[in-house]
Amino acid sequence: MYFKSSHLHHPHTVWCLRHINHLTFLILLGLAECKEYTLRYKREHFAEEKLRYALKIIKPIRNETNKEDLKYWKDPPQCMPFFYKSKEVHKSYREYIIYEKSYYAQWNKCTPAPLWMMQGLEELTRPDNIKSVPDDFQWSK
Repeated sequence: MYFKSSHLHHPHTVWCLRHINHLTFLILLGLAECKEYTLRYKREHFAEEKLRYALKIIKPIRNETNKEDLKYWKDPPQCMPFFYKSKEVHKSYREYIIYEKSYYAQWNKCTPAPLWMMQGLEELTRPDNIKSVPDDFQWSK
């Protein structure tokens, strides 16, 4: 049931461990991704059972948490090149995915592409809208 620890200091790991709401969000996101996996591949992802177990464990903790504290939310860190970052985290990730990660996106009859992705890819292919690295960008060593 357990795995070797990895990515302990990754910004998303640190964020997730700072508050029960962040952890709950990531578990529910993982379960949604597992549901998509099952829909596409007609089998359960190996992580689904572990995520359901984790949700079961944190439920009593959430029940004991102060109601005001459950309103706490801090946006997740934006782990991407700086020129995609903005105040709206979901828009930053969408743009990053469209420009940098769209090559791995696949959809089929079960799961059509989301509208934001289709619009973004259409915009990406317009010759007057090519995103480029800023002139003053310094590649880190």
